[in-house]
Amino acid sequence: MAGEERQNPFVRKIILVAKTDGTIVRAPMRPISEMAFERQFHTSLQRGLDASTDEAASHMYWLAYDCERRLGGTIPAFDQWAETVDAIDLQTETIDRKSTRLNSS
Repeated sequence: MAGEERQNPFVRKIILVAKTDGTIVRAPMRPISEMAFERQFHTSLQRGLDASTDEAASHMYWLAYDCERRLGGTIPAFDQWAETVDAIDLQTETIDRKSTRLNSS
């Protein structure tokens, strides 16, 4: 609605990658990674990460790899990167933004 105040905070997914050397990488899951996942696996993120599928773990690690890769810096090829991973965790966080006025087109 034109002129409507948006009070709801945004929520984004965060992937925490625990490395074998004890470090933890915090990588936000941005829309570009979600779209890359869908293009790579020809399925939605929700279906691809469904624990009842045979590929769910591989899909989650690929997504963590993509999110970490998009942070910048040098990152090895996927299999070499996977050798450095101890565990991953998917979390959410609230993005606090000031209220914004929504405009209708």
